[in-house]
Amino acid sequence: MTRFRFGRWGMLDNPIGADVTWQQNGRKHLARVYDIYRRETPQAYMLRVRYFNGEDAGEVAASAVEVLVREYEAANQPTA
Repeated sequence: MTRFRFGRWGMLDNPIGADVTWQQNGRKHLARVYDIYRRETPQAYMLRVRYFNGEDAGEVAASAVEVLVREYEAANQPTA
C-alpha cells in the first residue's frame, strides 16, 4: 500500500478509480474513489468514495487514505 503524493500546487496523482482504505471509528474501510474536490475551510483535498456494492461511503480526506497498488496490471501490460 502507498499514499497519494502531494506537491506545492496540489495533488500529484490522479485518485479517480483508485481503491483506497482508511480507518474510521475503529473500523477499516475499503472503497473506490469516484470524485475529488478541494475543501476551502479547513483546506484539504476530499475524496468522494463508493463501496464495491454501490453504496456511497461519503467523503474522506485524501491525506488519510492508503492506496491499494495493483501489481498485476503493470505485469500484464503488453510490451511494444
